[in-house]
Amino acid sequence: YGSSKLQGEREVLAADPTALVIRTNVVYGPEAVGKNFVYQLMRKLRAGEKMNCPSDQVNTPTYNRDLAEATKLLAERKAAGVFNVSGDELLGRYDFGLELAKAFNELIPDAPKLDTSLIASIATSNSGQAALRPLASGLKSEKLRAALPGWKPRTVREALTDWVTNPTGKALVIDAIEATRNDFKSTSVCHLGRG
Repeated sequence: YGSSKLQGEREVLAADPTALVIRTNVVYGPEAVGKNFVYQLMRKLRAGEKMNCPSDQVNTPTYNRDLAEATKLLAERKAAGVFNVSGDELLGRYDFGLELAKAFNELIPDAPKLDTSLIASIATSNSGQAALRPLASGLKSEKLRAALPGWKPRTVREALTDWVTNPTGKALVIDAIEATRNDFKSTSVCHLGRG
């Protein structure tokens, strides 16, 4: 899984040693397509379906707005080489899923509550993922901190608060009529962005 990424990084830097290469992982946040982990989790939980989340895959989830900001700042400083840009919190997918559901339940009080019991902890070996993934892929960011003193990524909770208060991209929470296939006669609508 990582070998093709590493080869790509090496080829880019061989072609242009002044290039900026960004490494990141578990990117989440508002987007037009709505396919990152947060959207997948929300769709499953809103539909009352179980979501299997590996508890042994530990990452540093990265808020896409922080990724964009850090990349812009590095480019403005003409930084070169490989930089890790990620969040600071080391979380397994299962713990990340629980944190997301709990936070959204608090941040969006008018939306139907997300049932955290639908988030199932599984081992990566039982996940059925097509590509092999490392169990420990959290990124260290000392080089980034040295290049951008004073800059730091938001915590997951801070990022979700930002997302809810500054919605863009595909709607994260769709109205209850769509979510329940017209089972309700009326509903309150809560949208987190329309893209």
